[in-house]
Amino acid sequence: MNKNSCDIIIIGAGPSGCIAAREIKKYNKKISVLILEEHSNIGEPMQCAGLISIDGFKKLGINPPKECILNIIYGARFYSPSNKSFSIKVDKPMAYVIDRRIFDKYLAEQAIKSGVKLKLGHKVSKIIVPHENEYVKIHGTKNNEKFEISSKIVLDAEGIKGNILRQCGFQPPSKIIPAIQIEMENIKINDKEIVELYFGRNISPGFFAYLIPTSKNSARIEAASNNGNPYNYLVKFLKTHRGINERIKNANIVEVIGGGIITSGPVKKTHSNNMMLIGDSAGHVKATTGGGVIMGGLCSKIAAKIAAQSILQDNFSSKMMHQYEKLWRKKYGNEFFTMNMVRTLIDSIPDPIIDELFDTIDKYKITKIIESYGDMDFQSEVIKRVIFSKKMPLLLVSLIFGLFKHIF
Repeated sequence: MNKNSCDIIIIGAGPSGCIAAREIKKYNKKISVLILEEHSNIGEPMQCAGLISIDGFKKLGINPPKECILNIIYGARFYSPSNKSFSIKVDKPMAYVIDRRIFDKYLAEQAIKSGVKLKLGHKVSKIIVPHENEYVKIHGTKNNEKFEISSKIVLDAEGIKGNILRQCGFQPPSKIIPAIQIEMENIKINDKEIVELYFGRNISPGFFAYLIPTSKNSARIEAASNNGNPYNYLVKFLKTHRGINERIKNANIVEVIGGGIITSGPVKKTHSNNMMLIGDSAGHVKATTGGGVIMGGLCSKIAAKIAAQSILQDNFSSKMMHQYEKLWRKKYGNEFFTMNMVRTLIDSIPDPIIDELFDTIDKYKITKIIESYGDMDFQSEVIKRVIFSKKMPLLLVSLIFGLFKHIF
């Protein structure tokens, strides 16, 4: 690799960036790939719940190291605004709770072992995308010293900040919900195999609050808000929710992190000549849960394939990059669309109707359908099963009745 040029530059060493880098090398070892990461340490700052589906890992071809797995999850318990609840639990493990710092470093190490170059502390400030089939110019700083590197293709995996994509005329994700997560020790965990999800406009408006056990006596707790400071909602949740406050009396806070949750799904356009957006930059995040590691990684694998083909064909045109967008939309577009519709529906339903929905789900055993067909990453199948089940008319009648009670 020439010191000041390479075939492909990836901005950001998060999961999507490292997965894409590794996959490019699988297609052709001779393709030079460089990852530029602005932070000095991989995996920091941590901005993720760290709940990743086991099936998702399999789809990505990733076997996470044991040292990054903190807990194994078999199900979830959902709480309505008035604290009604229902549970979903299966016999086989559904997800791992992971240490993202260790996991992200593992992915970076895998990319490096495949021949990828990684430069830490390199903050990209500007890129100049040329006319088709010319080199891209990347400008940035390292320890306050300027650098310039050229490449044929850029994969933007910078995350939700979107500084680079805005410069290049792309629209960033339209909905990013601020969130605060704390990690606590000495907390009473009801069932370490179950995550807890709390819904309500007074709890976590625009999203939901969660409690994810990391061990038998520790957990990550989060609240988000599209209507005010999420920290205030988190404090109120911890102090006043009767399902939480008694359990944290002797707890102590280990870590506090802030971040944003994309709830709008993919951005309108994820390519131009010489450039593709991947991961959070592309909005490849589940609007229902805010999870982006699996869907972002799967779409990044497609970007890697197109990037490798582009280098081998010496074709970096917008038409060539469009193959990436065409493929990911064909393969995963329906999933993103379905999750966006569910998120929009949940956000539009008043709290009393959510309570009615919880009653109906429990009454008509909708949980059995979810347990049988549920997938943490690909949720359209279970939604179709519920919609076309024999219980759907009863579900609708119950919801309509609840709506009338709410209005009148």
